[in-house]
Amino acid sequence: MPGDASTNDVDRKHVNRFMALIEQDYSTAKDASVYAEFMGITYKTLNRICRQIVGMSPKQIIDAQTILEAKRRLVIEKTKVTELAYQLGFEDSSNFVKYFKKHTTVTPHQFRKNH
Repeated sequence: MPGDASTNDVDRKHVNRFMALIEQDYSTAKDASVYAEFMGITYKTLNRICRQIVGMSPKQIIDAQTILEAKRRLVIEKTKVTELAYQLGFEDSSNFVKYFKKHTTVTPHQFRKNH
């Protein structure tokens, strides 16, 4: 149906905008509902289109971007874990280490050592 194509284009534009916003703000905004509100759509809509187009929830996308950036800074920039935690918006390094390990199964120190 012609309506479906335009809806998919609109959905893709929303997902692309969401991804661009995450790249800019992942260190300060980790709550997907904040992004949805900023974009003028509901969290439910954002969740539906992210799952449909990317195959991940908005939270999973935010986490993936945060972990990708953490890995990059650990290996390429050799950023200290404590400093990295604050750069990525964590209140303290122990929360960051738990978060990192939850998503990668290794600590930031182990990850750096292995790469």
